Amino acid sequence: HITAGQPTWEGQNLETCEAQMNEWGLSAFLNEAQLLITKKEGRVYHAFSEPGPDASTLDYSQAVGYWHSHDFGAVNAVFGLYVKIENKYYLIHEQKLPEGTTSARAAIIKSHFANRNIVAGYGGAKGEDQQRLDYGKEGVIIRLPVINDVEAQIDAANRMLEKNELVICSNCVHTIDQLENCTRDEKEGIADKATWHYNDMLRYFCAGVKRGVFVG
Repeated sequence: HITAGQPTWEGQNLETCEAQMNEWGLSAFLNEAQLLITKKEGRVYHAFSEPGPDASTLDYSQAVGYWHSHDFGAVNAVFGLYVKIENKYYLIHEQKLPEGTTSARAAIIKSHFANRNIVAGYGGAKGEDQQRLDYGKEGVIIRLPVINDVEAQIDAANRMLEKNELVICSNCVHTIDQLENCTRDEKEGIADKATWHYNDMLRYFCAGVKRGVFVG
């Protein structure tokens, strides 16, 4: 919530600003609406620099295929959809899935598969085989990522971001916010590790498709 402040023009009152902040995420709102750059030192995903184009502007006629990735989460399940155009993957859609049954969540995910060549999906850790099995029964095949170590998954994401092999579309505001704000703690671990569901969804994808060269 915005607790105080005076809007500088009538077209963007406090109610509009608060709605934008909640829709985009705090970091994205400060960057875009307030022109305050909030990138942090010691970011885990240090190779992320700036968002790519809005997903609506991409030329999907050149798509090689589509991928999906997931962070199952006890409550905050997150789903991401990617397209490969030439030699780049684009995160084109992010979504926090509502609480409910696997069947209901799978139906939401599959609604984004219509008329798309889905190549593969990745998500979860070694201990989450049951979730992958449950989704598989609903027709959403989710594979264990090729790389299982968390730090190695983060390295894979940073390599792809650094080489511009992975582009985060500007409409994926929650993923952008988390990439910019996920930092290390004093022991070099991930601060507030359990909160970065969009980052986890992304690193599972990178760990699934990255083996030094593009696959799929």
